[in-house]
Amino acid sequence: MDTDSTSKPKLLIVDDEATQMRAMCDTLAVEGYSVSGCTSAQQALQALREEHFDLAITDLTMPDMDGIAFLKAAREIDAQLIGIVMTGHGSIDTAVAAMKAGAFDYILKPFTLRTMLPALERALSVRHLLNENLQLRETEEMIRSLNASLERAVEDRTQQLTDANRELE
Repeated sequence: MDTDSTSKPKLLIVDDEATQMRAMCDTLAVEGYSVSGCTSAQQALQALREEHFDLAITDLTMPDMDGIAFLKAAREIDAQLIGIVMTGHGSIDTAVAAMKAGAFDYILKPFTLRTMLPALERALSVRHLLNENLQLRETEEMIRSLNASLERAVEDRTQQLTDANRELE
C-alpha cells in the first residue's frame, strides 16, 4: 500500500495485521503523510533497500521478526532512520529493549491520533535535524578541503614570486 508525494514526509508502517496496517496508512495519508505499508519485517526491509523513508513505525510482535530486530536491521540499511515501536502488549522490558535498539518512541495500542501525531512530529523533527547536521558536516568537510587547496595554491604562488624576485636581484 503506497500513497506517494515527494514533498510529504515518507512513513513506512510495518504491522503483520493487514487491516490495522491499512487503517493506519489511510489515516496518516489523510493527515498529509506519504505512507507505505508492509505486513512483514522482511517486506519492509526490502522496501527500505529500494526507497528512502523518513520514519518507520513498526509493531513489536510479528511472526517473522519482531519490531526490535526489525529496527536494528533497518538502521543497518539507513543509519538515520527514525523508528517508533507500537505494541498492544507493552512492558518495561520491551520498552527498554526498543529504546536500546534505537526506537525514538514506544506507543501502546490502541492509540489515538492525539497520541500518534505529536510523536510523529517530534520524530520527524529529529530526522530533519539529523539530516541538517549531516549536510553541515559535509559542507564543513568540503570547505576544509577547499581551504587546504587554496593554502597550497597560495604557498606555490608565494614560492614562485619569491623565486622570481631572487632572479631579479
